[in-house]
Formats: sequence, structure tokens, C-alpha cells
Amino acid sequence: MCPFVSRRSNSGLKCLLSEIASNLKTGVKEYQVFKFGFYIFMYVSNVFYLVMLLLKFIFGYRGVNGRF
Repeated sequence: MCPFVSRRSNSGLKCLLSEIASNLKTGVKEYQVFKFGFYIFMYVSNVFYLVMLLLKFIFGYRGVNGRF
């Protein structure tokens, strides 16, 4: 956090700007990690769905244990 600086000096403003910039950087990193995880989740769920469709096709629409 920035120490309180009087309004006449611009060091407070610089400090505030650097604070905002560092917050933006960490926010972008977290967003990228979240996006990467979301893509992995979507990929895995799509593969799972395709495997289920393939199993349905192979074993007929009755399903392995009748649940599909």
C-alpha cells in the first residue's frame, strides 16, 4: 500500500499508478491461468462426450448398463 503523501507532490500519484499497474499484472496472470484451466476442462469434457458417443455407437443405443 502507498503511504499517505500530500497532494502537491506527485510521488503519491506515481505510487498509486505503480500500485494499479502491479494489480493489473497479477489480475492478467490470474485470468490467463483461469482461462487455461477452463480450456483444459472444456477439452476434457468434449473428449469424454465423444468417448460416450463412441461407446453408444459400439454397444448400440441400449448402452453398456442401459443408462445411456
